Amino acid sequence: MIRNLLYKVPLWDALKVLGNNKIVRSSYFWLFFVPATAKVLEGIKDTLSFTIFDETITLNMALPFSWQMFYLSSVFFSLGSAVYSICCPGSIKKYNNFNEWKERGKDESALIRAFFNIYRYDSYYMWPFSIPDSKKNYFVKHLICYSGDYKQIKKNESIPIALIKSGIPEENLKETFHYVQDIFSSTKPIPRLFCTICYSLGFAFFCIVLIENFIYVFNNGLL
Repeated sequence: MIRNLLYKVPLWDALKVLGNNKIVRSSYFWLFFVPATAKVLEGIKDTLSFTIFDETITLNMALPFSWQMFYLSSVFFSLGSAVYSICCPGSIKKYNNFNEWKERGKDESALIRAFFNIYRYDSYYMWPFSIPDSKKNYFVKHLICYSGDYKQIKKNESIPIALIKSGIPEENLKETFHYVQDIFSSTKPIPRLFCTICYSLGFAFFCIVLIENFIYVFNNGLL
């Protein structure tokens, strides 16, 4: 059941939209601002009356939303952002496409090393899943076009130096980049699940705040 659930969890590439969003990342600020502001406003009455030219004017000082809901939204957005910052692969966070990677002047051998690092330690990067040998075989045979015996490359053995030095054919470089990025994006499924839950709860509580604001505006005839 858990494995089936993890199959449906958004990849890092999708979570990146929220993880790099400036508004979501600002939730750390609201974690400290909301309690302090709520404490200051605690002593203010819901209504404030004053007289101008013998006419009494009453202002409604009550906030149209719940501080608790707003704070919970900030908490979950902050937790989601923290998990994203710690667990999302750097390659996903840094590069949006192949051209960005190429402009950074990255060595093609970095793609080979990155793939085999995940392949060899998939119990850490992919748990509870693993990278099947079929993916390794496709990477070595069809993308790198390695002339050696790729079937002899095992997870518990060192990567042959000849394989790293073999390089990647120019015409396969873009496809290889996306192949490795797709694998990066699927790493650490449990942190991705936790990140998704946190972002979802953050949005849920924020929607409650929006609904409370709408009800307040509607009930007070401000529309």
